Amino acid sequence: EINVEVDPPKEIRNDKFEEIPGPITDVVSVFYVARLRFMKPGDEYLIHLSGGGKVKQVQLQVQEREKVKTEIGAFDSIRISTVGGLFRDGGDFRIWYSTDHLRIPVKFAADAKVGTVYGKIIRLETPRMSRSVIRVP
Repeated sequence: EINVEVDPPKEIRNDKFEEIPGPITDVVSVFYVARLRFMKPGDEYLIHLSGGGKVKQVQLQVQEREKVKTEIGAFDSIRISTVGGLFRDGGDFRIWYSTDHLRIPVKFAADAKVGTVYGKIIRLETPRMSRSVIRVP
Protein backbone atom coordinates (compact mmCIF):
# COMPACT_ATOMS: atom_id res chain seq x y z
CA GLU A 1 0.00 0.00 0.00
CA ILE A 2 1.15 3.52 -0.74
CA ASN A 3 0.31 6.45 1.52
CA VAL A 4 -0.28 9.32 -0.92
CA GLU A 5 -1.15 11.76 1.87
CA VAL A 6 2.56 12.46 2.46
CA ASP A 7 5.06 14.02 0.08
CA PRO A 8 6.83 12.08 -1.26
CA PRO A 9 4.40 9.10 -1.17
CA LYS A 10 5.51 6.44 1.29
CA GLU A 11 5.25 2.67 0.93
CA ILE A 12 3.51 1.25 4.00
CA ARG A 13 2.87 -2.26 2.74
CA ASN A 14 5.61 -3.78 4.86
CA ASP A 15 5.11 -1.73 8.01
CA LYS A 16 4.62 -3.81 11.13
CA PHE A 17 2.02 -2.90 13.71
CA GLU A 18 2.31 -4.17 17.24
CA GLU A 19 -0.07 -3.83 20.16
CA ILE A 20 -3.17 -3.24 18.07
CA PRO A 21 -5.73 -1.77 20.50
CA GLY A 22 -8.71 -3.87 19.42
CA PRO A 23 -11.10 -4.12 16.50
CA ILE A 24 -10.20 -1.48 13.91
CA THR A 25 -12.47 0.07 11.29
CA ASP A 26 -12.03 2.49 8.41
CA VAL A 27 -13.80 5.83 8.02
CA VAL A 28 -16.71 4.36 6.04
CA SER A 29 -17.41 1.27 8.13
CA VAL A 30 -17.11 3.05 11.49
CA PHE A 31 -20.77 4.05 11.26
CA TYR A 32 -21.95 0.59 10.28
CA VAL A 33 -20.11 -0.76 13.31
CA ALA A 34 -21.64 1.96 15.50
CA ARG A 35 -25.20 1.07 14.50
CA LEU A 36 -24.78 -2.45 15.87
CA ARG A 37 -24.47 -1.14 19.42
CA PHE A 38 -27.31 -0.51 21.83
CA MET A 39 -27.80 3.27 21.82
CA LYS A 40 -29.43 5.47 24.39
CA PRO A 41 -28.82 9.21 24.88
CA GLY A 42 -25.77 9.88 27.04
CA ASP A 43 -23.86 6.72 26.08
CA GLU A 44 -20.30 7.03 24.78
CA TYR A 45 -18.18 4.52 22.88
CA LEU A 46 -14.58 4.43 21.65
CA ILE A 47 -13.89 3.14 18.16
CA HIS A 48 -10.42 2.52 16.72
CA LEU A 49 -10.07 4.06 13.28
CA SER A 50 -7.37 3.28 10.73
CA GLY A 51 -6.31 5.87 8.18
CA GLY A 52 -3.08 6.98 6.59
CA GLY A 53 -1.16 4.13 8.17
CA LYS A 54 -2.11 5.19 11.71
CA VAL A 55 -4.70 4.06 14.23
CA LYS A 56 -6.51 6.63 16.35
CA GLN A 57 -9.35 6.52 18.81
CA VAL A 58 -12.59 8.25 17.93
CA GLN A 59 -15.19 8.83 20.60
CA LEU A 60 -18.85 8.44 19.66
CA GLN A 61 -21.49 10.17 21.74
CA VAL A 62 -25.10 9.07 21.59
CA GLN A 63 -27.04 12.31 21.73
CA GLU A 64 -30.78 12.75 21.47
CA ARG A 65 -33.82 11.23 19.83
CA GLU A 66 -35.29 13.26 16.99
CA LYS A 67 -37.89 12.98 14.25
CA VAL A 68 -36.07 13.23 10.89
CA LYS A 69 -38.24 14.31 7.98
CA THR A 70 -37.14 13.12 4.53
CA GLU A 71 -38.69 13.05 1.10
CA ILE A 72 -39.67 9.40 1.65
CA GLY A 73 -41.25 10.02 5.03
CA ALA A 74 -40.42 10.75 8.65
CA PHE A 75 -38.25 8.52 10.81
CA ASP A 76 -37.97 8.30 14.57
CA SER A 77 -34.21 8.44 15.02
CA ILE A 78 -31.31 8.83 17.40
CA ARG A 79 -28.30 11.08 16.70
CA ILE A 80 -24.70 10.11 17.35
CA SER A 81 -21.71 12.39 16.93
CA THR A 82 -17.96 11.96 16.81
CA VAL A 83 -15.81 13.84 19.30
CA GLY A 84 -12.21 14.76 18.66
CA GLY A 85 -12.30 14.95 14.90
CA LEU A 86 -12.99 11.99 12.68
CA PHE A 87 -11.23 13.61 9.76
CA ARG A 88 -7.58 14.60 9.33
CA ASP A 89 -8.29 18.33 9.58
CA GLY A 90 -10.76 17.99 12.44
CA GLY A 91 -14.48 18.42 12.14
CA ASP A 92 -17.21 16.34 13.64
CA PHE A 93 -19.55 13.90 11.96
CA ARG A 94 -23.16 13.42 12.98
CA ILE A 95 -25.41 10.61 11.85
CA TRP A 96 -29.05 9.84 12.60
CA TYR A 97 -30.17 6.18 12.78
CA SER A 98 -33.77 5.02 12.71
CA THR A 99 -34.84 3.63 16.07
CA ASP A 100 -36.61 0.63 14.56
CA HIS A 101 -35.03 -2.81 14.37
CA LEU A 102 -33.26 -1.91 11.09
CA ARG A 103 -31.30 1.07 12.53
CA ILE A 104 -31.02 2.62 9.08
CA PRO A 105 -28.79 5.67 8.66
CA VAL A 106 -31.37 8.26 7.55
CA LYS A 107 -29.36 11.50 7.71
CA PHE A 108 -25.77 12.68 8.14
CA ALA A 109 -23.85 15.95 8.50
CA ALA A 110 -20.07 16.38 8.41
CA ASP A 111 -18.14 19.53 9.24
CA ALA A 112 -15.38 20.26 6.73
CA LYS A 113 -12.99 23.14 6.06
CA VAL A 114 -15.29 24.54 3.39
CA GLY A 115 -18.57 24.13 5.29
CA THR A 116 -20.95 21.31 6.13
CA VAL A 117 -21.61 18.29 3.94
CA TYR A 118 -24.96 16.64 4.54
CA GLY A 119 -27.34 14.07 3.14
CA LYS A 120 -30.63 12.24 3.74
CA ILE A 121 -31.96 8.86 2.72
CA ILE A 122 -33.72 8.86 -0.66
CA ARG A 123 -34.59 5.19 -1.04
CA LEU A 124 -35.44 2.28 1.24
CA GLU A 125 -36.29 -1.20 0.09
CA THR A 126 -36.75 -4.22 2.33
CA PRO A 127 -38.70 -7.45 1.83
CA ARG A 128 -41.62 -5.81 3.69
CA MET A 129 -41.57 -2.23 2.34
CA SER A 130 -40.33 0.10 -0.33
CA ARG A 131 -40.10 3.90 -0.21
CA SER A 132 -38.29 6.01 -2.77
CA VAL A 133 -38.05 9.40 -4.45
CA ILE A 134 -36.16 7.84 -7.36
CA ARG A 135 -37.31 5.29 -9.89
CA VAL A 136 -35.15 2.23 -10.45
CA PRO A 137 -35.91 0.27 -13.64
